[in-house]
Amino acid sequence: MIPKSTPILADIVTAVESSFISEIVYNVEHNEMIVRFHSGSKYTYLNVSRESHDEIVNADSVGKALNSFKAGL
Repeated sequence: MIPKSTPILADIVTAVESSFISEIVYNVEHNEMIVRFHSGSKYTYLNVSRESHDEIVNADSVGKALNSFKAGL
């Protein structure tokens, strides 16, 4: 049995509307963002804040938001 004080950290999986991105997965424990493309390929970004993830998945254009994020790396 898991003690009540133990946090359960689950991945956040978000299907997005984009011409080239199918979904974005955020690993809360490791601060990793995995971008899965319609082509089947994927790319993992390390040290991504939850705020950055939220801005990307909630943007009007997910692709543009991801490109802006990448430009800041």
